[in-house]
Parts: sequence; structure tokens; C-alpha cells
Amino acid sequence: MRGVPSLKHGDFVMYESAAINTYLGDVFRGKDGVPELVPAPGTHARGRYEQVVSFLCCEIDSQCLWVARKHKDLGHLFGAFPEAVAAAQKYYFRCLNAMIAEFRALGTEYLVGHNFSAADILFCHCISWANAIQWLTESVEKDGAVTEEGIEPQNFQFLNAYWEKCKERPSFKAMEKRKQEAVDAASK
Repeated sequence: MRGVPSLKHGDFVMYESAAINTYLGDVFRGKDGVPELVPAPGTHARGRYEQVVSFLCCEIDSQCLWVARKHKDLGHLFGAFPEAVAAAQKYYFRCLNAMIAEFRALGTEYLVGHNFSAADILFCHCISWANAIQWLTESVEKDGAVTEEGIEPQNFQFLNAYWEKCKERPSFKAMEKRKQEAVDAASK
């Protein structure tokens, strides 16, 4: 099985973005000019990193965002199932609210601590995807009852502040510039 994205490092080829991020973080740990994006193996921080990456991949990406992609945008290939998309969105809100509540309780600047990590890269990808399909919505309450499901207000504010901080990173801005250049080149 092959996938996109993939990485070729010497004669070694691998795929799956979370695995690539972790591999690169381990291989280039401690190299001059390379930030530590993956905590060292055997540490509590690495355990937290693995937990967050697994949750993002197994729950938010594959069970929510990818279900929407398959059964809405790619419905002509996989079958259009609006009920599956609606259920995935509802589950997305539950997962995201639980994850953000835990993140807020930790009191850290980023998902794994006070330094940006490869887990944050994956989360930014998920936030960007959710934003593109208009799933970054705040829940609406009336008379103490939720009338429209979404991200809980306190979590919504926290997520927006985190997202804005991540978008201000020079690497994020460079990536956005490259994406726009690719779009511009493709439209010529």
C-alpha cells in the first residue's frame, strides 16, 4: 500500500503524515537549526505526544474529517451518505470539545507543552480542513439549552486563539505562500 504524502530518505520510503513527522523529528533531533518537534522517546512528553497524535489520527481525522470527505466531496466514488456526514460532524464536536477541554486544563501553550511540536502540525492540518468544510462553528445556546451543536463557547475562543498563534509562525506563513504559488501556477 502506498500513500500521499510519502517521504524518501536515502533508500527508505514511508508514508502517513503523522509517522513521517515523528520519524523526521527523531532522525534530526539535536541537529543545528532544527527545532525539536518530537519529544525524546521514553519521556512523559513523548507519551503525551503519542496520545495526542493517535487521537487526532484515529478520531478527528479518520472518523470525522475523512468520513465527510468520502461521503460528501467524494460521494461519486464512495457513495454519498449525508447521514454519515452529519454523524461524523456531531462526533467531531464531541471529540474536539473533549480534546480542547483537556488542553485548556493542562495550561500549556501547545498540545504537548510550551513548545510547538509535530502534534501541533497535525492539529493545524485538522483545523484547516475543518475550517474549509465549515465545521469550525460555535455551539448556540438559548435558555440554557444547546440549540445548535458546535464547539462550546469557551473552547471555541481557546481554539481560535491557538489557531491564530499557529498561523503567525514563520513556517506556517511560508507554507501558505507555497500553497498559493502552486495554485497560481496551476491556474496559468
